[in-house]
Amino acid sequence: MPNLPVRNLGGAGIISDIHPYDLPPNVFSAGVNVRFENGTVSRGPVPREVFDLSAYDASFDPGHLFSIPAISSGAETLVTVAADFSKVYSVIGSIVSDITPTSVFVADTGETFTHDFLGNVSYLNRRSNVPFKKAGGDARFVPLTAWDPNWRCSALRSYKDFLIALNVKKGATEYPQMVKWSDFTQFGSDPLSWDETSTTNSAGENILNQMKGEMVRSSATPSWSTGPMKCGP
Repeated sequence: MPNLPVRNLGGAGIISDIHPYDLPPNVFSAGVNVRFENGTVSRGPVPREVFDLSAYDASFDPGHLFSIPAISSGAETLVTVAADFSKVYSVIGSIVSDITPTSVFVADTGETFTHDFLGNVSYLNRRSNVPFKKAGGDARFVPLTAWDPNWRCSALRSYKDFLIALNVKKGATEYPQMVKWSDFTQFGSDPLSWDETSTTNSAGENILNQMKGEMVRSSATPSWSTGPMKCGP
């Protein structure tokens, strides 16, 4: 049987109330656990129970969940953060470890968390605290090496070999339209400089003057129950 190419497959998603014979070639009449996005079709997430963290810490109130790729540990690591930042746990298989930063401001501020992974280093940020990092050999999250302890940012992301901080606060001064980037990162290490005045590295910063509002991260904080941790495949 020959293959028939179909342009923009999935561009119109699913239409179930019309007879399949009357549908255009790029329309589906039904679907289960599928996602249509930007004209493409992919498998949808299927939540499943991964680990019952309540058996380890019954008082834990999770607020953020992400994973660390299986590079240094040999297995994917799930990391869950308490809503008030009081605890950060990692789960590898059935082994739970406390990787909470030693110095962290604890409060349920309602601010979003951001995380990223660059060069075998995992990053975790919330505006109420300095950004934290966890390299392969670190037992827990620690503050970034060269980040000024008086600085804050609303989001920390990576781009190529740089870390990018958005909506920066320096001491008491707010820069809601600031984009600040680090020097180049090396594998296994966080940036060694964020000094935008230096002429010997690639760190810098810029304020988007035409932007009228502050830069914010779109809300992507998942819904939680107080029982088992759940995630997609």
